[in-house]
Order: sequence, then structure tokens, then C-alpha cells
Amino acid sequence: MTERYLVPAHGPDKKKLGVALVASIEAAKKHNCEITVLVPTLRNAENTILEDVLGEKFVKNLVKGKRGQIEGVYINLKSLRTINPHQENGIILSLWGGKKALSKTNKAHDVKSVIALPWIPEDVEQWVEEWTPKVIETGNP
Repeated sequence: MTERYLVPAHGPDKKKLGVALVASIEAAKKHNCEITVLVPTLRNAENTILEDVLGEKFVKNLVKGKRGQIEGVYINLKSLRTINPHQENGIILSLWGGKKALSKTNKAHDVKSVIALPWIPEDVEQWVEEWTPKVIETGNP
């Protein structure tokens, strides 16, 4: 069964992004798997707080389709267009997506965990009501 987590945020919150990344890395280590970072669009992943947290070169490589690695965990970046939920089997970190992004994660039946970091809290209300994710304010899941 897929574990679901919510990191409550509003807008560009570097601290909460850091919390979501740490939670994703810890979950990936626990399950010995990769992380797929799901963003609304690939071209808009650059020049965001994602670069501030992970570094410009790291994010540019992810946007180009290359995998990155943090603490021994592989990370890749996908958008609403490029993700195939039926092929995902690790951790999905859904960044700044609302109903469309979380609908995609709901179709990923083989994933170990979904960690959602919203841009607008109201965009995830329905998902929260349906799945009752564990809320992560700080630290690990």
C-alpha cells in the first residue's frame, strides 16, 4: 500500500521544499528505490527555488533527462506530460501540483510513497480528504 504524506506550504517556501526533499530521500532509502520529482512543467523547473535548494547545474541536468544523486539516492524529474504512472515504482515527490498532479500519483499503484508539497493549499484539499496523508512539518516521514 502506498504511503501518502503532505508537507503543508503556500507559495515558494524553501524550508518546506527542504523538508519534502529530506522526507523523500529518507523514504527512498527505507524502500531502496529512486525518487521521481513531479513538477507541472519541465521548462518551469529552472530558475525556481528548486535550483536554490539543489543547485542550478543539478536541476538543469534533471530537466535534460539525466538522473541526479543525493546521499546515494537517484532522483529524476518528470512533468505532468512525461510521467507514466504505471511505470513508477519508487517515491513520487509532487511539487507545486494540484488536482492534476495528484490524480497522476493516484494512478501509480506500484509506488512506495507519495509526498505532496502544494503551491496553493486549497489545490490539495480533495486529495487530503480522500487519502488522509500523514502531515510532515519537519524531519522524516
